[in-house]
Amino acid sequence: MKNNTAEKNNAPSAAEIAAVVAAFKSATREEQLVLNGVMLGMATQRSITERAG
Repeated sequence: MKNNTAEKNNAPSAAEIAAVVAAFKSATREEQLVLNGVMLGMATQRSITERAG
C-alpha cells in the first residue's frame, strides 16, 4: 500500500549535524552510549517508515 501524502524533507542541516557531533564529542562515555541507542532507534524508525511507503 503506497502512502500518497506529500513527503517532507527530514534531512538534517549541516549546522544540526555539527551540533550533534560537538555534543557527542563532549559527552561522557555513558552519555555516548545513550546517544548511540537513540540514533540507532531513529534510524530504524526511519527505515521502517520508508519501507512502509
